Amino acid sequence: MTIPRRARMAFVGAGLGVAALGLIWYAAHEIAWLRRVDVNILVGFLRLNRPRVDWIAQSFVWLCDPSHYVVLAAVPVLIALTRRRWQVAATAVALLIGANGTTELLKPLTAGPRDQVPVPGFVLTNATWPSGHTTAAMSLALAFILCAPSRMRPAVSALMALFVVGVVYSLLALGVHYPSDIVGGFG
Repeated sequence: MTIPRRARMAFVGAGLGVAALGLIWYAAHEIAWLRRVDVNILVGFLRLNRPRVDWIAQSFVWLCDPSHYVVLAAVPVLIALTRRRWQVAATAVALLIGANGTTELLKPLTAGPRDQVPVPGFVLTNATWPSGHTTAAMSLALAFILCAPSRMRPAVSALMALFVVGVVYSLLALGVHYPSDIVGGFG
């Protein structure tokens, strides 16, 4: 029995994704100069100190908190169901649960000491990698794109790209995650 080419390519892609994720974790936790870069980028964002935009940033982060996210995640699935696209709805559910579940499983497994951020009173826990908020935003964006009618996909893609960028900027501006946590969240 031969495996179809598309299935082989999917497995190769998944394997490369897992390898890239491992490399990102290693770089963020084990390579000293990259850890310093990680901290310096976060400090740069923290020094922006823009209280007028904090409420916007907090709103983006709030949307990806689990209790609010569940409601948002139901929207693309309901879109697919109303369009009678059963397999697309099932794929969106698998994407949303799989991506976010994997991130939550990885957090305690990959937790480890991180370089401290030299900002008075600022502390991040050791279990911040990968960013669950980033994974939530990206998987939601992909689910919306997947479930949208094909004629609407360009507009939905643009809107969801803005949403993901908003979440990422918010996480950094509020100091919720190191930049490497965010890159890991995309994995």
